[in-house]
Amino acid sequence: MENHLQQATEANIALAREVNLPLLKVFSHLSDLEFFAFVKDGLENFFAQLKQQTALEYSKESIRKWRTNTLPSVPRGGVATADLVLVYHVRKQMMLDFVGQYTTDLQKGLAIAKELDVFYAQVELFAFNQYVDLKEEEHQAFNHKLQEQQVELEEAFEELLTSREELQQTNEKLKLEAAIRKTAEEVLEKERNFLKAILEHISDGVIACDENGHTSLFNKATREMHGLSERPLPPEQWASYFNLYCGDGETALATAEIPLYRAFRGETFKGAEIVIAPENGKKRLLLADGQPIRSSSGDTLGAVVVMHDVTELRKAQKQQQEAMRELHALNQELATALEELQATEEQLLETNNELEERVAARTKELAASEHQMRLITDAMPVLISYVDADERYRFNNKAYEKWFQQSSSEICGRKIEEVIGNVAYANVKPNINSVLRGDTVNYVTKTYFKEAGLRDISVSYIPHKMEEEVVGFFALISDISEQIKAKEQLEESRDELSFAIEATELGTWDVNPLTNKLKANSRLKEWFGLQPDEEIDLQLALDVIAEKDRGRVTDAIAQAWQYESGGQYDIDYTIVHPHTKQERIVRAKGRAWFNEGKEAYRFNGTLQDQTKEVLAREQQEQSEKAAQKLAEELAAANEELQAANEEIQASNEELHQTNQQLSLINADMDNFIYTASHDLRAPISNIEGLMIALMRNLSADSRQSPTIQKLSGLITQSIERFKRTINDLTQITKIQRECIGEDLSQVDLTEIISEVKLDLAPQIEQTNAAIEINMKDCAPIHFSAKNARSIVYNLLSNAVKYRSPERDLKIRISCYFEQEYQVLSIEDNGLGMDLTEDSKIFAMFKRLHDHVEGSGVGLYIVKKIIENAKGKIEVQSQLNEGSTFRVYFLHQNYSLN
Repeated sequence: MENHLQQATEANIALAREVNLPLLKVFSHLSDLEFFAFVKDGLENFFAQLKQQTALEYSKESIRKWRTNTLPSVPRGGVATADLVLVYHVRKQMMLDFVGQYTTDLQKGLAIAKELDVFYAQVELFAFNQYVDLKEEEHQAFNHKLQEQQVELEEAFEELLTSREELQQTNEKLKLEAAIRKTAEEVLEKERNFLKAILEHISDGVIACDENGHTSLFNKATREMHGLSERPLPPEQWASYFNLYCGDGETALATAEIPLYRAFRGETFKGAEIVIAPENGKKRLLLADGQPIRSSSGDTLGAVVVMHDVTELRKAQKQQQEAMRELHALNQELATALEELQATEEQLLETNNELEERVAARTKELAASEHQMRLITDAMPVLISYVDADERYRFNNKAYEKWFQQSSSEICGRKIEEVIGNVAYANVKPNINSVLRGDTVNYVTKTYFKEAGLRDISVSYIPHKMEEEVVGFFALISDISEQIKAKEQLEESRDELSFAIEATELGTWDVNPLTNKLKANSRLKEWFGLQPDEEIDLQLALDVIAEKDRGRVTDAIAQAWQYESGGQYDIDYTIVHPHTKQERIVRAKGRAWFNEGKEAYRFNGTLQDQTKEVLAREQQEQSEKAAQKLAEELAAANEELQAANEEIQASNEELHQTNQQLSLINADMDNFIYTASHDLRAPISNIEGLMIALMRNLSADSRQSPTIQKLSGLITQSIERFKRTINDLTQITKIQRECIGEDLSQVDLTEIISEVKLDLAPQIEQTNAAIEINMKDCAPIHFSAKNARSIVYNLLSNAVKYRSPERDLKIRISCYFEQEYQVLSIEDNGLGMDLTEDSKIFAMFKRLHDHVEGSGVGLYIVKKIIENAKGKIEVQSQLNEGSTFRVYFLHQNYSLN
């Protein structure tokens, strides 16, 4: 920074003026050159303190001097603590802007950003403490003044006592008025809910519109008639949306003839015939009554129409006419049959006597069967009961006695709410209503019972119908608390195992030796070139193993399936990806499980990628063999050759050390994401926690202070920026480590663009942006779906974000082929850019426009993604005219080659 002091001073002054730093008014008497020299001297002194590692104490001392009014050039009067802290905030932002020029190393840049945030968080926290101490001193002076005023208040208190009775009377009146108003509101709410319930439960359809002609009421019967959900629609869409026809059921209903529209235009009518023909339902003939809704002053508030379904009535009328004709013919037949009935009456009397004897015998059998059924249900560990339509228990097994500490006779005849308690009843009431409507209900819930306590239960309600009328229902309730607890423990164990597997980057497999079917996690399927949801036969996986190792692996599996082997399985082999032909050296470890018949019924284990380790080991062995051979050949050489041999041995040692260092670097890179998401988040979380604790410890008046609110806002913004920086660097690290083919699939760019448009819909609507899309020449690409989405999202969101305030935003998206590339072009008429230094627009943390929020890593990520996939990105831009970004995706045939 000392080498860029001039540039740093200019940046510091620009940022101070950009945020309208309040402290600038103290130096308003200085000329621009004098003020520039003052800021430059201050920065030079600050950088010197940084080099001596005394900057923190130097900053604290400056705040102390301000508090004691001994800080040169900055008087305490008229200057708040927040103004001093804002100076350091501006200085920190200036230094962060220079991090990209200081280093391009991600870890070093992250470390500098972390150190700056921790440093300034400590300065801001010290300033808060000084501010609190200062306020305490002022508070003590204020208390002294309050004590002096207390005497005056005591004198005024006598006068207040005089008016107290008047205030109490007024208060009683206000309470009475509030109670009356509350009662009126409750009555109004009950009436509103009652009316809503009536409309939802009446069989006639009710539909209404507001004063603008948009549908506003659509009760349950109307929704069922149309098979449609409620939507606010204008009159011109009613006929097509609701499928309305004239009484003949064929002629489409014109808008002017729609009953609701007629009522909305002021007409009152009854019995208007219409036909509705839902797309997924049957035609219905309706009689509609309608009228306008008007206020007391005569203004139109809307309209309402009541629709009565007469479809079945018309059918019944036709059937009645046919029945009358048939009835006349039947009367003649009945006269003949009457004579036959008289003859058979005597025979029926004899049969009736026999039936009475059989009923008596059957009654005894049913009583014995009921006793046997009660013994069976009492022995079951679940609640079994029968409840009538009035929600009273008519039968319950012995399990109820254990749950509710009441005998079966005490429970029988009582209502459900009395037995299980108000809390449990409120929970199950909706399901009771459903079963009494005739629906079979199955559900699982956690409920607190009055006697049984809190339990997880599985419930089945089965309606009991007689002549299509529900007269009660059967209830089966099981206590599944232990199963739920065991399931939660199992899921927790699975999550821990899954985390361990992901952390160690293992593939997992599970084979059924009886069916030769293989289950595997996504990592193993990716290594073997299989689709994630593909059902795998063991032979399909064996075919991916290199031919030189396949027989050895097959023999090892067969050996592990032999009971005498103990089931152990441990082997190294090579797999060849069926599509990319990439070779991967893996180590498989597992075991077979045997049943009582000593037959293998399960074979599972893990697969670890050892390609890097094996190749490094082979390289090292080859180097050692070459060195040994060279040493044997040079054994008889002269002293000069012996010296050369020593140099070669030293080189081998250096190569060995280099290999070890590379292994350590790879390990560090593997742990980098975890470090960024854990170790670096902990300090900022601590600072955020300290900030919350500090705000809680401040008095309510202190928290409402503009200074406190301003400082707390600055600290909160710093914390959020630090979090975003960590997230951005984590994303960059992931991109740098990704390899081609990691999650490749056929990606439709048109679908990706549609999804991104939905994500950006609020911003697009807010800016009134017009987006023209021409993707007719675009074919699916062989690419990572999430990376393709990241490219489109960054470019399209940038076009919206950096629009010109002088004109409406227009964006054109197109696709075409160029040589071995498929090109995606995104063109806008926004602010544009000065590309005299075009290489820097894709640099990390580089931003050409600072008036909107951003981190400067979006285009960097896009460039890394497309270059990792052997593609490229180009940009054309003209300041104040717009920009065009072209992303070159390598065509699939070239990509595979």
